[in-house]
Amino acid sequence: MTQLIGRSDTVSRLAGQFPRQRFLTIVGSGRVGKTTVAVAVADGLIPAYEDGVWLIDLARSVTPASLPITLAAALGLEIRCGNPLPGLIAVLQDKRMLLVFDNCAHVIDAAADLAMAVLKNPPGVHLLATSREPLRIEDEHVHRLSPLASPPASARLPAGDALRFPAVQLFVERVTESLGEFELSDADAPLVGDICIKFDGIALAIELAAARVDVFGVRGVAAHLDDRFRLLTKGRRTALPRHRTLNATLDWSHQLLTEAEQRVS
Repeated sequence: MTQLIGRSDTVSRLAGQFPRQRFLTIVGSGRVGKTTVAVAVADGLIPAYEDGVWLIDLARSVTPASLPITLAAALGLEIRCGNPLPGLIAVLQDKRMLLVFDNCAHVIDAAADLAMAVLKNPPGVHLLATSREPLRIEDEHVHRLSPLASPPASARLPAGDALRFPAVQLFVERVTESLGEFELSDADAPLVGDICIKFDGIALAIELAAARVDVFGVRGVAAHLDDRFRLLTKGRRTALPRHRTLNATLDWSHQLLTEAEQRVS
């Protein structure tokens, strides 16, 4: 429902890879915008698939074993046995559709197995996945999604020049949505640039920071950057719980790690 910022060329390029390629994974760090890009790509491909384009949120799968059930439910298929995969593959055999496997990271091995099972059999079914790492299966093409571009750290750009950078555009767009009206001034432009740089061009962090401008103002947000865990606490009420605060986002990421990785982190 919001404008896609800084990703139009990427979306066009990725959409152009289908149907020549059957399987593409968008890989990137947490909250960099993988789902946003995947949904935009899928939306543009709807006319190309007569049996539809389907979004399957694997983050809702409680266990790896439940992935086939999650897929069957998303497709509106009746589940009559504990292992729906063989029947699911049979139903898909004559279909021409695009499946979007979103949020594969926490069930990466099971997602890879499910993707492989789908790709081996129904020839008209194509896959678009999002993950923090590649699924590493046959015929997978990987696009690594970079953060939104921010102004150079040493630059003190006026508003007009700063707004050429997608990270600044996103910040201004979200502040405008929150306040009703907002115009970036030359005085505030370097501060917004610093905010975007501080958050590494990560879309969710920029959006959370923009949501605090109504309380702190641009200067106040910039002054609180070193206390980001208290600052970034005002996500959308309709967002997934892990997208509502910076702490929640990091907790979700931490839970994806193995026990040894958690100790190191």
